[in-house]
Amino acid sequence: MADRQDEDLHREIINKLDSTLDRLHSVWDVLGLDVAQRATRIEVVTLHLNNLLDEIVREEENLCERILANIKAYSGDVTRLGQVLGLLHYKAPDDMTNVQLEKYLKKKRHSLEEELNDRTTVQRKLDKEERQLCDTLSEVMARDAAEGTVPTWCQLEATRCRIGEMKREIVQRQVVVQSTKSDIRDLLKELQISPRSSFQRQAVCNAGDSFNPTAENMTALKQYHDQLETQRRSHLSLVLRLRGQMEVLWKRLCLPEQETRPISTRTAGCEVRVLDDIKTEIARCDLLMSEKMRECITNVRLELIELWDNCYVEQEERAEFQSFASPYFNEISLKAHEDEVTRMAAYYNENSELLNLVEKWKKLFEQYLEHERRASDPTRYSNRGCYLLKEEKARKRVEKDLPVVERDVCKKIVHWERCNDRIFKISGTPFVEFMAQCWEGQRQEKLKAKKQRIQAKRTLMNSEAKYINESVTSPDKRRRLNNCALIRKPSLKRGWHEKESVPSMGNNTISSVNSSAMSPARNSHRPKPRTLATTPKRGSR
Repeated sequence: MADRQDEDLHREIINKLDSTLDRLHSVWDVLGLDVAQRATRIEVVTLHLNNLLDEIVREEENLCERILANIKAYSGDVTRLGQVLGLLHYKAPDDMTNVQLEKYLKKKRHSLEEELNDRTTVQRKLDKEERQLCDTLSEVMARDAAEGTVPTWCQLEATRCRIGEMKREIVQRQVVVQSTKSDIRDLLKELQISPRSSFQRQAVCNAGDSFNPTAENMTALKQYHDQLETQRRSHLSLVLRLRGQMEVLWKRLCLPEQETRPISTRTAGCEVRVLDDIKTEIARCDLLMSEKMRECITNVRLELIELWDNCYVEQEERAEFQSFASPYFNEISLKAHEDEVTRMAAYYNENSELLNLVEKWKKLFEQYLEHERRASDPTRYSNRGCYLLKEEKARKRVEKDLPVVERDVCKKIVHWERCNDRIFKISGTPFVEFMAQCWEGQRQEKLKAKKQRIQAKRTLMNSEAKYINESVTSPDKRRRLNNCALIRKPSLKRGWHEKESVPSMGNNTISSVNSSAMSPARNSHRPKPRTLATTPKRGSR
């Protein structure tokens, strides 16, 4: 492979040199140089070429020497850093060239230097932190690595674990100290005594940094606490139990300190009066707890009813939650109600998109029914203010949106039923059946309204027919004027005689009165007599 590359390079150089010489001879021909001048210039070209080649060789030799020197220096640095870091003897791979080896050793040295810096930084930080913790605990600082060496990562991790244990120990001791100091202050207050020694005064001090949690201080603090506890246990056992019960009730009721402070002051001690006062306060707190529990459970029930309504939960499923109808208002009932609210809220949040679509469909369907009802109301024409135009626009919008929403909600319900492997119900009815029932109910309402209109129309026609038959009199009883036909006074209102025909329930027809106006404009001559032609009902005289 290398021989072929050399041949290619040699061929390329020869070709380039031939091309350059041809160009030089062309220039010399143009200049008109003779043979001597051309020989001089060829010597100059040859000198330049030799100098260039010598310079190239020198640069490559210098590069080789520098790479070899770097390899030697890098190898020494890697060996030294490996010893400082406690690593095994490093040996470079044998199948590398000098260029690759120099680059590899340089990268290795850089990584070892970074590791050395990282370890040193971590060591200084951990040593400082461990020294502070040891001073706090009055312990001797441990050493994992020899003096002048850099600890390994395992040793640093061990130091870090030890520091973590010391921190946890300090936190635990501080918690114990705070708890013990609080108990000591309470004991001193209940026993109505004061600390005597400086250590006892330091034990009840509120300052957090005034007490070092060393082993000796912890032991002394525990002994002082036990001493006070022994003094109190003999004559405050019953009062302590009742007072603890009272404080628990205060905490549950979240009573303000302004209310509990006077009671705490009044119930200090172990007299009979104090015991009676504590029992009275416990009874009062129990009553408040019961009242507050009832209020809390009532509010949670209202929230649960709203969630049930939003999720369309059927009555059978609601009845399964027996705590809702429980007459007992206690913590168990409150916990059960809160769990049910959490469950229903999670269900609503998970299916909010579907439930909102169902609610939207119901609202649109109610608007559709309202527009249908208004369409059958004859009084709507008497309204002013473009109400008819607004209602028509709203009706068209509802008729356009209702099928789209219905199609979307059906599609989502099918997907929901496929994912949950159960039927989506509204108040115990599958949604498809519920929707069909709504449309069927709307159709039945229209049929019922239509029947009522027909029945009312028939009743009106029967009453009009009866009125016509009863109002017709015999010809000899009519008032006549100059042997003329009966003349009636024109009425401004439309009367029964102006109807052309009125059907009756007995399938008889009533001929209308063929009337003419009495005005001079239409009848310039003698007014035409008004005739009355009636068809008597079947069975009438």
